[in-house]
Amino acid sequence: MTCAAADVKGNDKTAPSRLEHVGRVTGENVTIRRKTGTRKPAPPWWTHWAGSTALLIGLCCAALLFLCAAAGWAAMAGELMTALFGFVILFGLCVMWPVLTTIGVIRYRTYLISLIAPILVLGFLAGVGSGFVETAGWRVSKGPMERAAANCADADRGLYGVYLVHSVEERNRGCLFTTNNYTDGAEVGYAYFPNGVPSRGSEPPGISHLVYEPFEGPWHKVFYHS
Repeated sequence: MTCAAADVKGNDKTAPSRLEHVGRVTGENVTIRRKTGTRKPAPPWWTHWAGSTALLIGLCCAALLFLCAAAGWAAMAGELMTALFGFVILFGLCVMWPVLTTIGVIRYRTYLISLIAPILVLGFLAGVGSGFVETAGWRVSKGPMERAAANCADADRGLYGVYLVHSVEERNRGCLFTTNNYTDGAEVGYAYFPNGVPSRGSEPPGISHLVYEPFEGPWHKVFYHS
């Protein structure tokens, strides 16, 4: 009978646990803490720093994308200092970003925010490396340039799409749009020849060093050779 009573008492879920018993004996308040696996949210200083850095990286990528779309890699020599300045800032921010995100991931588990800068930079490199940006710049600028070429004598320098045109000249029943400085071996602009490219030797004296390379339909890229 004694053993049965003891067994019932052992299976009684209402019986005080050992931890409760110890608490009663010692007279101390016993607190049970469970690990929830959560981390405290990122502090405002980290959020502001990460947001500002990501914004600057995005602006640098956008500026360099526009520069590439407007000039193309082959013609960036005229904007070399601007391009270098943008790349230096972008490089500095990209060096600082891993330090910033390491703190965020380890201490605050900010995985999504930490992916912003890598996605922006990879998107920039993919757009430029694939030639998509340069092609998009041409598509945006082609229409305004064709409309100007229809009245080449009245056209003036200015922004055509994303191309900053320094001068517009009639040339051999066509129209020449100069977008870059005349540097030996460099691409200097685009020429529109609806009746075909002029033959060698047909250029006026002093500018026979222009070379026309077929580009798209009546459009030709213009290269300068001294």
